[in-house]
Amino acid sequence: ESVLNLSNLPILLLFVWIFYRTLRDQFRWPATPCQLTAALAGICGMMMPFALVMMTEIPFTLAVWILLRELLFLGNAERRPRWWLVLAMGIAIYYLRTAGAAILAAVLAFLWLRGLRRKAAILLAGWVVAALPWAVWSRRAADAFSGQEPLLSKLLAYYISYDYHTSALLQAAREDGWLPAAGFAATIVLKNMVTFVEGLGEIFFPVTLIYASSLVDVTPLLSTFLNVFSFTAGVVVAGLVVLGYRQSGIPNKSVLGLAMLFHIALFVAWPWPFAARFLTPIAPLLMIFVAENVRRWSEHVRLLRATVIVMSFLLQAWMLAALFPGGTVISRIFFEENSPYHEGVQWLKQRVSGSDVVFSGFTSQWVGRELGAPVVRYNTILSPKMGLKLQFKINPSDPAYANEFAARFQEWKQWAAPRSGRLLIFAEVSLDYPSWQTIHTQLIHKQLRLVWDQERQPVKIFEVTESE
Repeated sequence: ESVLNLSNLPILLLFVWIFYRTLRDQFRWPATPCQLTAALAGICGMMMPFALVMMTEIPFTLAVWILLRELLFLGNAERRPRWWLVLAMGIAIYYLRTAGAAILAAVLAFLWLRGLRRKAAILLAGWVVAALPWAVWSRRAADAFSGQEPLLSKLLAYYISYDYHTSALLQAAREDGWLPAAGFAATIVLKNMVTFVEGLGEIFFPVTLIYASSLVDVTPLLSTFLNVFSFTAGVVVAGLVVLGYRQSGIPNKSVLGLAMLFHIALFVAWPWPFAARFLTPIAPLLMIFVAENVRRWSEHVRLLRATVIVMSFLLQAWMLAALFPGGTVISRIFFEENSPYHEGVQWLKQRVSGSDVVFSGFTSQWVGRELGAPVVRYNTILSPKMGLKLQFKINPSDPAYANEFAARFQEWKQWAAPRSGRLLIFAEVSLDYPSWQTIHTQLIHKQLRLVWDQERQPVKIFEVTESE
């Protein structure tokens, strides 16, 4: 398994090599900006951590860059785009991450604006035809699963269907009215915009990634300071990207700009909390335009430029330190026995059955892999609207959350077939996870039976019981 976790590392190295060659040979940048930008693209917190886990961020980023790089050759007398490769990478992008549809839409918009409408139509047709088998199979598989496991399929809707996210807004409109639902949607976009700007700062100055990767307790004051720092850095980065784009002489740079805009718009408007990792596929594009501006700074501010660059790389190195033995991230990837939740998982592993369902928070995917039983996040037992509100921490002290938790737990207990196992809660009490805080502070405790609680352990395990 450790070898599989490292399988993305050679893909990252391949990406860095292709990226560097593009900067050097196609953009014809000087050696130093090429080397620094390519190095940052390889080690930054949006790239290297995902090269050490079995996730799709790195191959997705490689496919996106290969596709966009081909389009940069448009109009080049010496080297024309290889349209078969554009088609193939578009298919790969969609199958790696369906959110890649935003990148494909940006490509089609670019070709349409360039007057290459026939090319755009052919690519669109090819991508749609290639996507149909997956779309048909996934819909049939989801319908079949919901027939076999009606209640469990509701819990897993967040994982297997985008309907869960969009239905939250429809539910809000149906129950609260269109105006409150519009306010809810605006709140989502606003909160995502703030997190997006913070994510821009995290690409170059990963201060919050450093403490988050260590899973240490952070005081509210320190957390606020780091978030303000990231947001301020993000505003500066956004300004540098805009200025760098305007100054850049890269041919067909608009395809890079459209790719960034479409990708950002999708994740900011999508009804789910924005995460900095969503910026991974476009992080190299952002770096290109930041470098286009920074490398043009006058000699009068070269000390400032050197300071900013050194500070960025030092922070990247500090973040990477969490990935090596002794850092929590690599411990949870390779050495699970060093995880702070190891004892709780091992205790539960000996007692859980395949018919049980376990609720967890931040570590749900890791706990599920270890237990071999269905493990879902706390908020998925709520209705889509309430689950999404809780995920965005909208009025988390509202007693309506606890009431719905209690009702949904009882709904599960009363659903005898086909899954009649227990409902367990693997609660990471050391983490500020809003669903757990709501359950812990508001839910009637007689509905939860504490089955495992060891002193100085950052986890407690509960079983949901029949309410009295």
